[in-house]
Amino acid sequence: MEIKFLSLCILAGVLFVSQVNASANNGKDDVKYAALTQKDLDALPVEKRASVLDELGFIHEYGLNVPMNREQALQYYKQACELGGNYGCY
Repeated sequence: MEIKFLSLCILAGVLFVSQVNASANNGKDDVKYAALTQKDLDALPVEKRASVLDELGFIHEYGLNVPMNREQALQYYKQACELGGNYGCY
């Protein structure tokens, strides 16, 4: 269980670094990183942990290397809130 959470944290770090790198190289790697991270997110099993669901909600809300999808973000936030998370409970 902790390995999945650690994997998500690493993925979030990669998403952040890819944003910085994309800015540095005028966005040439945007398509490559977007395809890679979307594939990784699709393959990531969503366990029932509020912190994981909050993070996925944030990624989708702001479109961090995935298409911005606020409806999907709200679903993740709602699930996180039901599990005791507080970020998406508003």
